[in-house]
Amino acid sequence: NSFEMHSSELVAKIKKIRRDLIKHGILHLALLTHVDSLDLITKEDMTDIYNYSPVKSKLEAFHGVFGFALSDILVVSNYVSEWQLDPVKDMLILSALKEILYTANEFLEDLPLNK
Repeated sequence: NSFEMHSSELVAKIKKIRRDLIKHGILHLALLTHVDSLDLITKEDMTDIYNYSPVKSKLEAFHGVFGFALSDILVVSNYVSEWQLDPVKDMLILSALKEILYTANEFLEDLPLNK
């Protein structure tokens, strides 16, 4: 969640990479991690994370800085020091993984077959 602190050079590099990906028709996504570290977030907020106001603000800020569509920014909560699995975190991680796999599949289906 520290993308706001990146140097302007790094932001410019990421934007250039993104432009190149778009130019070559390569689908891409972004992961917004550590959402559980946002102020005052509760486990209940994690179940409807995309409608939680601080997360919405982070998504919009990321969109503003890097230009990713809001639907291309996936939210996940990281395991940092937990010893037990957390179903809510697992749901976010698996949901992001599912979107990544769908996007990869969509990209691969659009590739021309070389004979």
